[in-house]
Amino acid sequence: MLRRLEALLAVANKESSLIITGNGDVIQPEDDLIAIGSGGPYAQSAARALLDKHRSLSKRNR
Repeated sequence: MLRRLEALLAVANKESSLIITGNGDVIQPEDDLIAIGSGGPYAQSAARALLDKHRSLSKRNR
């Protein structure tokens, strides 16, 4: 019998991004960045760097 499901499900639409755990918990990540799996921390770091760069470029163009 399955006792514990250790899984993560990434769910997103145009308005928000969420992570649903195997226990049924719903997590709203910071900055709507979702990265799961073995390379998750690396992917999240890269995405955060791109967002930060994009935000600074947008501020310069104003």
